[in-house]
Amino acid sequence: MINTLEAVLIETSQMLNETSTDVSVKRIGYASRAFNYVVSQRKWTDRRKLQVLSVSAGIQEYDLNSSSNITDGDYDEQAGIYEVYDGTTKLDPCAYSNLNALPSSQYFSLSPDGKKIVFSKAITSNGTFNLWYYAKYIKPVSYTSNLTLQLPDSFLIPIATYTKHLVHDGRRQRTDARNCLLDVQEQIADLVMTDAKHRIKGLPKNIPTPMGSSSFKRNYRF
Repeated sequence: MINTLEAVLIETSQMLNETSTDVSVKRIGYASRAFNYVVSQRKWTDRRKLQVLSVSAGIQEYDLNSSSNITDGDYDEQAGIYEVYDGTTKLDPCAYSNLNALPSSQYFSLSPDGKKIVFSKAITSNGTFNLWYYAKYIKPVSYTSNLTLQLPDSFLIPIATYTKHLVHDGRRQRTDARNCLLDVQEQIADLVMTDAKHRIKGLPKNIPTPMGSSSFKRNYRF
């Protein structure tokens, strides 16, 4: 797992053929931007985190940006909520505008700005819900500090490659910067495929026809 930015800095320096690891403020800033860039590209499976949300009787709305509700303070309001459970019962989501029309069962929704979770039924007693949310990247205090969002080692290469892109771009080495960016896009595409395999594990696979493939070429003879 990528636990700190140090792993990114080491990999980047190796990619740049540097004799020692660059841990300057600028390079740390590049690594931090790169980490955030890759994380924000998709609702990666590894971004899902569990929060035990404490609820109080009579309160149906909870601020997800509050540290009292999301302990790590890393809730991504752009990505939102993955799943919510009341014990072993999974709550269904509903549109925020439709909450008042669903009084018979407990549903959840997000406020229009994505910052609050709202429940359709009044909560009658203190308790907890298991809240699975998508975490965002939080810049650490230092490059050796543990990250609140830790990703598998498979993310290291694209993060380090994007850091390398930023280094070249800062030096105005435009061709090298562009080539790195193309490499990152390919590496992220590979990660997307791996992530998709995890999501559909056990499901039947839909094999596209050759005609539906963008790489399929038709030959015409006259």
